[in-house]
Amino acid sequence: MAFRKLFTYVILFIGSLCVMVGLAFSAMYLYGAVIAPWGEADQSLLFWHLPILFFGIFSVILGLAMSFWGINRIRFEDTPQDPRSEAR
Repeated sequence: MAFRKLFTYVILFIGSLCVMVGLAFSAMYLYGAVIAPWGEADQSLLFWHLPILFFGIFSVILGLAMSFWGINRIRFEDTPQDPRSEAR
């Protein structure tokens, strides 16, 4: 039982860390490819830095999924179960 609780908190921590890393990568793309070269003739950084943006978006989605899963495990772990459902 203690392993399940520890695993839940580890997943919640890793999920929130993924969200922060994803937001950081998305901000790096926004600053490095959009804001910094503003007004220059060569706008190719918008294309070449797209993997940074895609990694950031993927990391945010994965982190949110892991965080919501961890929150739901914490919330519904201590709820009493119906004893009739275990007898079937």
